[in-house]
Amino acid sequence: MTPRLRKYLELERLMLILEDEGDRGADALRDLMDPLWYSLSDEERRLLDQRTIGRTRRAP
Repeated sequence: MTPRLRKYLELERLMLILEDEGDRGADALRDLMDPLWYSLSDEERRLLDQRTIGRTRRAP
């Protein structure tokens, strides 16, 4: 895994947490991630597009 892909995944995880909590910051973070998405290689984007994202419930 490249450092750039690792950073993207870390930001995506945070975005999903914010989204699950109903935080409008999730949309802002998603928009800010666009340049990082486009800087990934075609292969990295293809891998991300093919995956299934599972969600677990966080403890209160």
